[in-house]
Amino acid sequence: MTAVTVAALAGSSAAGAATFPLEVTPVAPANGSTITMPASSSTLAFEFTGSVPASVNGSTVEISRSPTLGQDGTLADDLNAGIGFVNRRDSDPTRFAGSAVIPNLSQPGPFYFQFHSFAIDYSASATKICPDSGQYGGSCTLASSVYSFTVAAPQPPAPPAARQPPAQSQPSDGLPLSNATARRAARALAIRFYGARSPKVVSMHRIDVSRVKCRVSWRTKSGAKRSRMMKVRRTTWGGVDAYLA
Repeated sequence: MTAVTVAALAGSSAAGAATFPLEVTPVAPANGSTITMPASSSTLAFEFTGSVPASVNGSTVEISRSPTLGQDGTLADDLNAGIGFVNRRDSDPTRFAGSAVIPNLSQPGPFYFQFHSFAIDYSASATKICPDSGQYGGSCTLASSVYSFTVAAPQPPAPPAARQPPAQSQPSDGLPLSNATARRAARALAIRFYGARSPKVVSMHRIDVSRVKCRVSWRTKSGAKRSRMMKVRRTTWGGVDAYLA
């Protein structure tokens, strides 16, 4: 959003001090940016950079939901949505940083903000800050343009991932199963299910006394090598059950 320029009109302030432009550039939040805030947040960091007179060490940041200016050229006081203060950084005198409290910061929509400082010129001041200071000094308000940022509507929480039911495995029947019987059953399953030719059990892993896992390998008619993992278990009725792992 284009910044609203504050008019430098002498005598416009109710306190009698004129308002003049403060030439700065907002760093955080950037002018026209969109930010997302937590629902419980009411504090926001502010920072600007610019050429500010050395005698001005701090600046007020005023926040509003409207860009309307008051009589002194700053955001209208009766529409104020938050206020804070920024100070000149010791590590970089061209930058001012601080924070502001904004009670309804989490509400989506546009916010407007402006920096302004009160400056005093004394009669003995070598360099005058206020353009309308006279022989005996004077005072003025230095106000930046009005900038904006937008608080984005919160994103709805992602639905929980569907939980996959655990894979069902054949229970152990507690009857002993020999390795030789397991190998025969696994080879038979490969022949019956895959039409395997001369299948071989290349590895075995015992799960418990009645269950064994076998890897069966064979070659197809075309000579391609195939390999599958199978489980074999001893059943209560004295038989053997082989199935794909």
